[in-house]
Amino acid sequence: MEITDRTPNMIFDYGLFLLDKNLQGSGHSLSEWTSMPQVQQDWQSRTLNSLIADQLNYNQDDERTELGGRLPKLNADQCVSYDRIIASVDSREG
Repeated sequence: MEITDRTPNMIFDYGLFLLDKNLQGSGHSLSEWTSMPQVQQDWQSRTLNSLIADQLNYNQDDERTELGGRLPKLNADQCVSYDRIIASVDSREG
């Protein structure tokens, strides 16, 4: 998930999150230094695994163009399957 509403405070807070992550790798935590500012946001839930992020980093316009060229080539059975899958995704059924 790319964060598009970056502010200086968010960047600072994310830096604290990264610092805390590095400290945790050596058995420590930012919370051990009470005079230091602490992480305010839940960055762990806002950041993605880099492999997932790579897969989500695609050009949506290019994908729509590709879809527009491929849909007319589907046979009747493929169209039925495609429509069922899209309906399931749109209705959040699975």
